[in-house]
Amino acid sequence: MYEFYTKVAGTTFEGRDEVIEELYLTGNLDIGQELLLQRQPYNQYDRNAIAVIHPKTNEQVGFIPKDTSVNLVPIMDSGIRCRALVSAVTGGNGYNYGINLKIVEQS
Repeated sequence: MYEFYTKVAGTTFEGRDEVIEELYLTGNLDIGQELLLQRQPYNQYDRNAIAVIHPKTNEQVGFIPKDTSVNLVPIMDSGIRCRALVSAVTGGNGYNYGINLKIVEQS
């Protein structure tokens, strides 16, 4: 079983910062919460893209960083389920919001 930590990339694009802020301020994004990982093999910029999705609102909050997704994709594609748990929500107070994740293999 494996586990590692990573940041969510792309949080400042396409209005995702505002989505994260709204989720956080309304109590819908907190430490320990599970977010969904969604493979995007047809992503025009990266065939190894993994989107990070909020399960209640189905809104995308970012991506797994490219240097991490290249190693995570083969694991996910082999059928192993990975859980993405919020380990921190960063920013606010005039700074862009961000999300740190703990990725663990589903047992």
